[in-house]
Amino acid sequence: MKKYKWEIKLTTVLIALSFFLYLIQFLTFGHLDLIYENIIGQLAFLPIYVLLVTIVIEQLLDRKEKDTKRQKMNVVVGVFFSEIGRELLVKLLSYDTNDKEIINNCSFIEESFNKSLKDVLKSLNHYKSQMDADAHKLKDLKVFMMEKKDFLVRTVQNPNLYEHESFTELILAVFHLYEELSKRDVLDNLPSREYEHLSNDLENTFVKIVFEWLYYMRNLKKEYPYLFAIELRDNPFTQAYSLKEVL
Repeated sequence: MKKYKWEIKLTTVLIALSFFLYLIQFLTFGHLDLIYENIIGQLAFLPIYVLLVTIVIEQLLDRKEKDTKRQKMNVVVGVFFSEIGRELLVKLLSYDTNDKEIINNCSFIEESFNKSLKDVLKSLNHYKSQMDADAHKLKDLKVFMMEKKDFLVRTVQNPNLYEHESFTELILAVFHLYEELSKRDVLDNLPSREYEHLSNDLENTFVKIVFEWLYYMRNLKKEYPYLFAIELRDNPFTQAYSLKEVL
């Protein structure tokens, strides 16, 4: 009962106020039958009024909740790319022996990003990576991902993660790749089937992270143009392109 104490008080006050106002109307104008008719008319409209108010309020609250969740997810995605995603993308590009096309498509994205994004996504639908799980590079990748273990665990446990299906799939793919590497003490002289398996894991993670990076950049351009300009200068594909030129 204590839980609903203020609701009971409010209900009592409102009913008393309504009765008092009707009493004033009766004492001033009389016509009890007219007051009764008004009450019945208002009660008849009350369900429609409640329905309209409920729908409007529910839609407003739902929109607010979705905006809040979207903003939280944008923060999570941004932290992911700052902490591990951008560097991981550069490292995964080094395994792709068919990377020329994707580097060319993604490294020169300029301010007209929305138009560029459509062209890049269209080209990616036909893109086929060719991952080569080189043992030496795998050692470097394993060290890098071991250093990011705590961050990956915290990200997987984030309750907001499952509001974004494609990003969730990316995190699970990254975490799976981490587990595959961490469970192998030695990465040299593995059977060919294991290198093939690891190559598939690399490709799965790579494709997902490319798409998420592009959508992340689109959201930055829309909501934080200044941050978008900064991220554009740190484009991981531009970095990979520079590395290819040096090599």
